[in-house]
Amino acid sequence: SLSLQGHGTCDADSHCLCDVSHSGVDCGYVCPADASGDVCSGNGRCTMGGGCQCDEGYWGTHCEGTCPVGVNGKVCSGQSQGVCSPNSGDCVCATGFT
Repeated sequence: SLSLQGHGTCDADSHCLCDVSHSGVDCGYVCPADASGDVCSGNGRCTMGGGCQCDEGYWGTHCEGTCPVGVNGKVCSGQSQGVCSPNSGDCVCATGFT
């Protein structure tokens, strides 16, 4: 039986699911949380290695940053025009756009 260190549950077929605050095969990784306890600042999900995969429109190690929104209301004016850098939060424009 797999030990989940008290941070998840397994069913009779050994399909295991970690609590939202942990990840990994044995739920041994602690996911980043903000001061309120929200995993990935409430703007992403925990990855298998204990990092954050940010939702569209957010960036940063803990998904704490907000990406710029264009005049059309879309992040970086939409994927056809640009994407938000997960490292800086800046828009990286597609060819032909500024």
